[in-house]
Order: sequence, then C-alpha cells, then structure tokens
Amino acid sequence: MTIALKLSLAYTSYKSAVKQYAAQGREAVVVSCVNCRQGYVLFSGSEMSESEAQQWFYYQAKRDHPHKADGFSIGEPFPEAKELALGAAQH
Repeated sequence: MTIALKLSLAYTSYKSAVKQYAAQGREAVVVSCVNCRQGYVLFSGSEMSESEAQQWFYYQAKRDHPHKADGFSIGEPFPEAKELALGAAQH
C-alpha cells in the first residue's frame, strides 16, 4: 500500500486523505520527480518499506512523465479529492 500525492494538492484537495493517513500512523516523506522536480508526499503502508516505496515512486514518476494525474497509488485505491468535489458542487 503506497500513495503519492502531488505536494501542491496534498493539503488542499486531498486534506481529508492526508489526515486519515496520519491518523493511521502512516509515514510520510516528500519526494520529487527526477525529470521535472514536481514534489509529492509519499505515504508508505505496511506492505512496503519506505525505501521500497521510494523506488516504486521514482520508477512510476519516470514512466508516467509528464504528470497529468494528481498522484499515483499501488495496492490501494487512489483517494477522492473531496474538498475539490465539494467546492465544485457549490458553484
């Protein structure tokens, strides 16, 4: 279980997911794409060590460059951007 969220969205559109991961005690580390330096918050789970999660991220970021999605996930569904969805529904 590993999730990588774009740093620019992690504490806005995905704030609820970040709070949930923190409450679960999941470790977070900031990583960057080696091609474009886009920052991501990487949350690793119990199935991958932090080192394995970082290796996966760097492979995934290189493979999916340029980054059109809000992030990447493996072994679990990508979270919904709840704050973004709520804001869009109000307008």
